[in-house]
Amino acid sequence: MRKRVTAVFALLLILSATSVLAQEDLSVIGEVDYYNATRYCGARNSARTPQGDLVVVFEPGSDYTNQDIWYYTYNSIFGSWDPAQQLSHSTENATGVPAVVADDSGRIYATWKEKWSDGRRHLMFAVWKDGLWSDPVQAQPDTFSSNVGVNTVDLADDGTIFTLFSIWNDPAIFPANIYSTHSSDGGKTWLLDNLTAEYPTPNVLPFNWMDVNLAAGKNGTMFACWEDKEPSTNAYEVFLSIYRPDSGWTTPEAVTPIHDGAPRAMRWLDGCTPVEGAQPVYVLGDTSYMFHDKAAAIDYTMANGSEVLSFFFNMYFTPEDQRNEIVADVMNYFGTGKKVLLVDDDNRYNNEGIMTAALDAAGVSYSVFDCGDSDGMATTVPPADTLNAYDVVIWFAGDDGKALALWNIADEDNEDLKTYLDQGNKKLWLIGSDWLYDRYKKAPDSFAEGDMCYDYFGIASYDVQTYADDNKQGVTELDLVPGTPVTDVNPITFGTTGGTRQGVPSIATDPSGNLHLVYYDAKTKHILYQIFDGSTWTAPVQLDTCSNGDLDRPNISIDPNYGVYVTWIQKVDTIRQVFYNTSPDGGKTWNGSAQLSHAEYVNQYGNSVFNPTIGRKVRPAIEGVFKGGADVTWTEWNPNSSLGYYLMYARIPYVGALSKPSGMKILLVDDDDYSRPDHLPRIEETIEAAGYTYTLFGAADSGRSPTADEMSAFDLVVWYTANDGVGQQFWAGQDTLNQELKSYLDNGGKLWVIGNDVIYDRYGKAPDDFAPADFLYDYLGVARYVAQSKADDGGVGVPMLLRYPKQNICSVDTLKWYFSSGGLWYADGCTPVEGAVPV
Repeated sequence: MRKRVTAVFALLLILSATSVLAQEDLSVIGEVDYYNATRYCGARNSARTPQGDLVVVFEPGSDYTNQDIWYYTYNSIFGSWDPAQQLSHSTENATGVPAVVADDSGRIYATWKEKWSDGRRHLMFAVWKDGLWSDPVQAQPDTFSSNVGVNTVDLADDGTIFTLFSIWNDPAIFPANIYSTHSSDGGKTWLLDNLTAEYPTPNVLPFNWMDVNLAAGKNGTMFACWEDKEPSTNAYEVFLSIYRPDSGWTTPEAVTPIHDGAPRAMRWLDGCTPVEGAQPVYVLGDTSYMFHDKAAAIDYTMANGSEVLSFFFNMYFTPEDQRNEIVADVMNYFGTGKKVLLVDDDNRYNNEGIMTAALDAAGVSYSVFDCGDSDGMATTVPPADTLNAYDVVIWFAGDDGKALALWNIADEDNEDLKTYLDQGNKKLWLIGSDWLYDRYKKAPDSFAEGDMCYDYFGIASYDVQTYADDNKQGVTELDLVPGTPVTDVNPITFGTTGGTRQGVPSIATDPSGNLHLVYYDAKTKHILYQIFDGSTWTAPVQLDTCSNGDLDRPNISIDPNYGVYVTWIQKVDTIRQVFYNTSPDGGKTWNGSAQLSHAEYVNQYGNSVFNPTIGRKVRPAIEGVFKGGADVTWTEWNPNSSLGYYLMYARIPYVGALSKPSGMKILLVDDDDYSRPDHLPRIEETIEAAGYTYTLFGAADSGRSPTADEMSAFDLVVWYTANDGVGQQFWAGQDTLNQELKSYLDNGGKLWVIGNDVIYDRYGKAPDDFAPADFLYDYLGVARYVAQSKADDGGVGVPMLLRYPKQNICSVDTLKWYFSSGGLWYADGCTPVEGAVPV
C-alpha cells in the first residue's frame, strides 16, 4: 500500500493542571478475616465499567464463610456497598489471588487460582456482564499440568485477553517459571507461553510467591514484568518481556541497573554455647564480629554413639558450590553407604530443593518425609518406626520458625526423635535458622540436664540472634573452627545483595502506548518512576518524600488524558499508611505525595494496611454515578472488625489534563548538519507540547538514513532538514534515491518532510518537472518544482503562508515567521500532482 499524502500533526489543547492532594470517598467496603485479602499488587482488585459499575474481588481466609473468591459491588443508587457475593465455587474450598479488569463495553474479566481434586491449582476465568458472572472455565490449556500461583489479567487493544502467572510451590515437583496464556475468542480457548523457558533461570524463580504484572500497549502489544535476577548475581531487578502478535514474547531482560557485590548480612542466625564434650563447627562471623565466640554449628556425640550435628542457619543463600561441598563433606563424615532420610520440615518457604539438589550432586541415595503444609505449618511428625529404618536423618527446617514438626507441632519434646537417637549409633543433622526460635522465641535461654536441647543436641545455652542482638548488623560469614573433622569449607558465605533490591514493580501504559514503571529501589530507599517509549528509558524520578525508607508495594494506573496515579505503603511514625502521587501530564510534572488512608491501629506484627491496588481503568466523571478518578482498594487491620480486617476503598480525583491523541509512535529524523544554532529543539518542543512522545534518529550525526525496518516500528516519520541543502540522508547522502525510505513508504508508512532545501539538495535551482517513476512525483505528490522565494521573487522572500481552504489537515490560517521583518528565503513553491492536496 502506497501513501502519497504527507502526514501532519493536529495540535492538542493542554488544559491547566490542578494540584489535587485530598482523598475523597474513603469508606469501608466490608469485613474480612485475611490480611492478604487484596493479595499482590499485580492482581488488581477493583474494576469499573464505563457505565460506572464497580466490582471489588477479594480472597478470604479460613474464618470467612468459605475460602472461595468473593466480590462486592458498589450500589450507586443507594450510595453503599451491596453485601458480598461468592464468585468461585471450588470443590476443595481453596482459591486465591483474584484479579479483575474492565473493558469499554461494560464487561469485567476475572482470574484466580483454584485448587482441584487433583491437588493442583488451576487458573480460572469468568466474565461479568450486567451484574451476572459467566460459569468459570480454565484460563489455561487442558494439557497444562502445573501449580498456578500469583496471577493477573489484562486486555490488549485488539480484544485479546492475556493472563500472566507464576508457579506456586515446590520447584522439584512443578518447574517454577513465569507463564502467560492468551485468548482471542473471549476465553473459550487459551494458548500458553513460557516466558522464562530459556532465561534468566529456567525452572527456577527467586521467590515462591512471585508477583507478576501486565500492561497493554498498541496494536496488540502486551508488556509483562516481574522481579527476578540475573543468573550471575544476587541483585534482584525488574525484568521485562514484550509480546507482539507477529513474533510472540521477547526474551526477558533486566531493565533496572544491576548493583552487585555487597556481602549479604544474614539476620536471625542463632549463636549458642555447646555443652562440655560437644564441639563447635562454625562460629558467627570473623574475629571482628561482636559474637565471634558463639557457635553457629555444633557437633555432639551422645554416650550411646548417636551423633547430632546442629546447624543454626539455612544454606539457601550460600553459593551453590559451597553448599554442595558442605553436604558432600557431612555425608562422608557420617559414613558412606548409609540409609538416608530427608525430613522436609520447611513448610512455609519450601526451600528443601537446595538439599535435594546437593544430595543428588553428591550421589547420595535418600528418601523424603514431607511434614505437610497447612497455612505454612507442619501437619505430620515422622514416627519413630519411620525414623528407625534409617542410619542418617537430615532434618531440614529452612527459615521456618512456626509449629515445626521438630517440636512435635506443639513446642514440646519430640519423643519419636528421642526414641530414634536413643537406639545408639544414629546420625541426625539439623539445619535451619529458626528452629530454636520456634520453641524458645528470642534469645537468650539456657538448658540443663533433662532438656532435649542439652541431652540430645549438646546445646548449653541459646545466647544470641544476629541482627536482633548485634545492633542490626547481621553476619556476613561463618568461620570454621580449626581442627573440626566435619568439613573444610571456610568460611561459609551467603552471596551478595548488591544493596539494590529493585523490585515489587507495577506497570501501566499511556494513550500513546508508552510504558510507565514504578518500583521500590533499595539503593536509594525510595519509590522510583520511569517511562519506556519502546527503545529508551527515561531517568528515574523519585515519587515519595519518605525519610525512613519504610516503603513497599507501589501500584500505577493511567487515565485517558495522561493522568498518572501511583500508590504505595509508607510508614508514618508507627503506622503504615497508603500514600499516593499524581501527574496531570504523563509524568512530566507531579503534584506531590499525599496520604490516602487513615489507619489508626497496628496489629501484633506491626502492620496496619496491606497491598493497595488501583483499578486498571481510570474513568472520567460519569454524571450522576461517579465523580471520576482512580479506584483504590486495600486491606486494613482494625480491632473494630469482627473478623479482624476491613476492605477499604478511596477515590483519587481525576487529574488527567492532556487531550487524548491518536497514539502515534513517532520517529524524528534529524537530517540537519548546517543550522547554527540548531533548530531541532523547536520541533522537539512542539511535538511534546502536543502531547506526543518521539524517538530521535540522528541521520546527520550517524551519516546514514534509518533503515526500512527501523522506520516500520513507527506510525509516523518526521524528517527534518531545516536549512541544510547539501548531502542530506533524505537522498541517501549522495543525491540518489533513498531505497530504505521508499521501502518504508511502499509498506504503508507515513512521512512528514520539513525543510527549506529538500528539493534543492538534489535538483538545485528551480524550475524542474517530475513524472511517474520519479520519487517526488510518486511519493511526495510533486509534479513541478516551480520557484524559490528570494531567488525567484526579486530578492523579497515570502512574508507568510496562507491555509488552503479545501483541506482538513491544519487549522492555522496564517503562518508567519518569528523574525520581525522581511520574508523567508528559499522556501520552495511547487505544483501538486492530480489528487494531491495543497495544505
